[in-house]
Amino acid sequence: MSELANDNEWNETDEEASELEADESARSLSQPAELSSTEKNVVRDLASHKIDVKEVGADYLSFSAHPNWDEGSAYGTVIPRQQSDLLLKQLQLGVQSCKKWAGITIPSRGYVEVLLRANSAFLPSSNSLLRSLIRAVPEDADEGCKHNLGADSFPTVPAGIINTRERIPSLHISDSGTCMEISAPSPACHILANVGYKHRARFPLSVKVEFGLPLKQEELEAEAELLLNSLVYELEVRNGVKMRLVRWPTRTDRRHSLRRERPSQVVRFPQTKIDPEVSVLFGFAGSATGNPSLAFLSYYQVLENFSL
Repeated sequence: MSELANDNEWNETDEEASELEADESARSLSQPAELSSTEKNVVRDLASHKIDVKEVGADYLSFSAHPNWDEGSAYGTVIPRQQSDLLLKQLQLGVQSCKKWAGITIPSRGYVEVLLRANSAFLPSSNSLLRSLIRAVPEDADEGCKHNLGADSFPTVPAGIINTRERIPSLHISDSGTCMEISAPSPACHILANVGYKHRARFPLSVKVEFGLPLKQEELEAEAELLLNSLVYELEVRNGVKMRLVRWPTRTDRRHSLRRERPSQVVRFPQTKIDPEVSVLFGFAGSATGNPSLAFLSYYQVLENFSL
C-alpha cells in the first residue's frame, strides 16, 4: 500500500468524496483565467516533471500530483498565484526529484528537502506532529545565519494551502555551515512532492537541508541521508517527537503496474514533417473508435509508411 492508501487519516468519507466530485464538476464548467508570462513558464517547467496544471483560479493554481503517487486525477496540489515568482525561481535553479524520498534536491545549492509525517499508526492526523513541534526551540540561536534574514530565508507555502487547524512550526538549526529547518514545504517541494485535494495538503511539514556548496545528486542525497536519519532519531529519543521521512511508494505499492503516458500541455512549433496523406490516415484512425479493426488497419498503414 502507498503512503496514502495505508493511512486511515487520509481516507476521505463518502461525504467528502461527494463534495470533491461536485467541486470537480463545477470547476469543469467554469472559464479558466488567463495565465501570466511567469505562470506559463511555471507550467512549462513543471511539464518536464510530468506535472500538469489542472485549474487556474482567480487567486490560485491547481496542479496534478506527481505521477509517483499514482493516486488518480482527483488528487493534486494548490499554490497561490502570488507565489508563482517564487516557484519559478526555485525551478530555474535546477530542481530535481529525490530518488527515494518524497522531496526535491537542488544540486547547485547543495539543497535537499523532504516531506515529513507523524510516525504512529494510532495518533490521528498530522496535527499531533505540529503540536509536538510548536514549542520546540533550537539549542543555539545563530543570529548570523543568512536564513534568519528575510531575503535568504527558506521559502514556505502559506498555512492556508496546508489547511490545518494548527499553527505551522518553524525550527531552524545549523552547524559548521550546514543549515536544517523543519517548516511548511517550499513551493517547489509542495508542487513536486506533496499530494492532496482542494486546499488540503497531505503533508504539512518538510525538513530542509542546505550544505552551502554544490554537490552531485547522488552525493547530495547520500550526505543528507545521514543527517536526516540522525535528526529523526534524536527528535524521538531526546524530544519525544515521533516522525518519519516520507518515501515514494515502491512500484509494488502503486495501484497500476501500467500507466498511460500523460499528454504534454506544452505546445511547440511543429518539428515533425508528416506527409499529408499519412496525416489524413492518422486522423481517420483516431476517429474510428467504433470500429477497432478499421482503426488498427489504419494505424498499421501509418506505421508501414514510416518503415519504408
